[in-house]
Amino acid sequence: MDQKKLKEIKHLYETAPEYAPVRGSEKIKNKLHLLCVSGSHAYGTARQDSDIDIRGFVSIDKRYSLGVLEDWKTMTFTETDTVIYSYRHMLQLIAKGNPDTIVLLGNKIEDYLYLSDTARQLVENHSDFIGSEGIFRSFVGYANAQLRRLELAEIGRLSERKELVRDKKQSILDNAVYNMRTKYPTIKGDNLVMSFKIPEDDGKVIIKNLNCSDVNIDDFFDVARDIKNITSSFGQKGKRNEKKTDFKLNKHCMHTIRGMLMGIECLETGRVVTYREKDLPLLLSILNGDFMNSDGKMRSEFYELVEDCRTKADYAYKNSILPAEPDSYKVADMMYAFMMDDFKR
Repeated sequence: MDQKKLKEIKHLYETAPEYAPVRGSEKIKNKLHLLCVSGSHAYGTARQDSDIDIRGFVSIDKRYSLGVLEDWKTMTFTETDTVIYSYRHMLQLIAKGNPDTIVLLGNKIEDYLYLSDTARQLVENHSDFIGSEGIFRSFVGYANAQLRRLELAEIGRLSERKELVRDKKQSILDNAVYNMRTKYPTIKGDNLVMSFKIPEDDGKVIIKNLNCSDVNIDDFFDVARDIKNITSSFGQKGKRNEKKTDFKLNKHCMHTIRGMLMGIECLETGRVVTYREKDLPLLLSILNGDFMNSDGKMRSEFYELVEDCRTKADYAYKNSILPAEPDSYKVADMMYAFMMDDFKR
């Protein structure tokens, strides 16, 4: 991350009145373990008008550490887009593969606004606390959610061209079936095959083919619910389907690829790398609209890039150096280290 910008953000956090509620909170003051910049500034894709997202986690009162009182988990300060986690909740989310917390571990040491000795151990050894199942579900699932937003927005733009709308609906449903493997444990990809027919008269979507095996009954009905919700959204005129600006669409496209590339690298190397230095030319090119046609429709090269990333993500997942799940004993030891810090305060 640009060190000059980092110093500006640190000064802003320490002095600006809008951050006073964060600095002065009794749950945060003198209890910080980790504080960092997140979002576009951390990825390297920020523009002059990009928001500043601050994230961190803190020590908690002994009563919370021991479970006497229920952990407060998360504090959100909407005005400054700041989110602070308790260390217990932070570790639990990391172990589950939560992408919002995992990316906080992938900064360079010099890019943190604050880092305690114990939090530094967590950052430097973060491979011990993540697993391939969680990484694949989180990063590839996140990327597919961004792709769905893009394609729903494209439906709004193509509303006058019904044949293109049908193609886009087909693509959304196909992508949704692919994404089921990131949501439901008994769906592995090749054990669920669905194809659809999109009526020309805007009628109900028809399942043309369905083939599944060894799928938990609860997962199967959750899939059916998801498909129904998606098809219901086709006819909605709400915020998700409104005609979005070119920049918003390009931003969805960029985050689709960024999420997949982060997930692929983590599955291959076992490390989270938040600042996307080697990917910045591609990501900024997408963000600047180089993959969008003059009519506002994404070029075919973008969808080819998505397919290429999916192929690489599937391979990286099947051949990941990470264990399927994080080592629960190492997670417990890390939790214990933070607890001991609580008792010393």
